Amino acid sequence: MIVAVVSTIFIFLLLYSTDIIGVTASKLESDARSSQHIDKSWSAEKAVSDNIGAMLFYGKQPDESIFSIYLNRKGFSFGYFFYAGGSVEAITDGVAEYTYEYYGSALLSMNRKKVEKIVFGNKDISPILVDPAKPFAVILPDNCKSFELYDVKGKIIPVTVYVN
Repeated sequence: MIVAVVSTIFIFLLLYSTDIIGVTASKLESDARSSQHIDKSWSAEKAVSDNIGAMLFYGKQPDESIFSIYLNRKGFSFGYFFYAGGSVEAITDGVAEYTYEYYGSALLSMNRKKVEKIVFGNKDISPILVDPAKPFAVILPDNCKSFELYDVKGKIIPVTVYVN
């Protein structure tokens, strides 16, 4: 009995230390806050799919923001793994798109441009509505080939793309 317990613990620690076991979707926010030292008082906008988790944390000041991107690796692994994070001007002043081949894309913004709608070139995909008064994190649908963002006045908003 003790051998089975010790063996199970050893296997778990081995898998964890070799980056085969990641973070569950429900623990993404707490992992990001801990690993990136994000204040508990900061608000969070987050979006999670089967492949990607995107979070935008922000404080009371309009230029206070930190983002986190986690990917659910293909193949023999469990959970999400941290891939990118920090602060970038594109999120603070505009909209940033983070694209990961085979995983998908996430849009992150403090929404100073007052984006209210994401419309897709594929008409089979319904537009995504965004609160123009709040920051946002959105995972784009897998079958999305093209999209445009519109502000409250119907003007198209450009996106800064980061491909990884």
